[in-house]
Amino acid sequence: MTQPSRIALVTAAGGGIGSAAVQHLLTSGLAVVAVDRDAAALEALQACLPAAALHTFTGDTTSEAEVAQAVELAGSLGELAVLVNGVGSTCGSSLRDLTLGEWQRLFAVNLTSAFLCIKAALPLLEAAAGDRVIINISSTLAQVADPETLAYGAFKAGLEQMTRALALEVAPQRIRAVAIAPGPVAATGGEAGFETDENARLNPLGRFARVDEIGALIAFLASPAASYITGTIMRVDGGDSALGAGWGPLHALLRDRRP
Repeated sequence: MTQPSRIALVTAAGGGIGSAAVQHLLTSGLAVVAVDRDAAALEALQACLPAAALHTFTGDTTSEAEVAQAVELAGSLGELAVLVNGVGSTCGSSLRDLTLGEWQRLFAVNLTSAFLCIKAALPLLEAAAGDRVIINISSTLAQVADPETLAYGAFKAGLEQMTRALALEVAPQRIRAVAIAPGPVAATGGEAGFETDENARLNPLGRFARVDEIGALIAFLASPAASYITGTIMRVDGGDSALGAGWGPLHALLRDRRP
């Protein structure tokens, strides 16, 4: 009897980290349902990765109905074994400039999206055999305060705490939950002017992360080799968090704001 395909569902799959995750998960032997609200980004992904095991779904992960459709597609293809919540957004506003509407939008994108995907996917993950994992993409800004990303940092911190609590809830079913917290990542559509050589040199390794490094970590965490890793936050920041006092450019930002 043929074994059912093992499926990974990846949200924000058209972005830099998401597309790298899709590539590495396909290489590891998983079939992938790539979800993004940007149809053109998914078409570009399929053009770069023309694999029969790649399936796409255009939808908004802040919509409960559209999330349910994406999860239903994954379930129709085989056993859902991996969920990667990669959706995130920031606006670069301080508290004084942040509107209620923008706060609510960022909450929906950075936290509600993951909640909806996990809640919809969990019954399929519980029904699948073998190793299963939920991987949430956080940020080092969940732990390092930045006055320009107040809402984003707060919601990513919430995502990390949700990951820890979830790991304990699903552990009896031998399902794992982990989060990855990248520092600055090169070429992912970040704010113009941020990815400068000067900023990169402030990192202990002298550069920003590459999306393929994050994608490779996602594939590792989705593999049996990581079967004892759960409830933890994986920092991928080139040593920034070891500095203790925060990231260099933030010091410069605060210095320049002093009267």
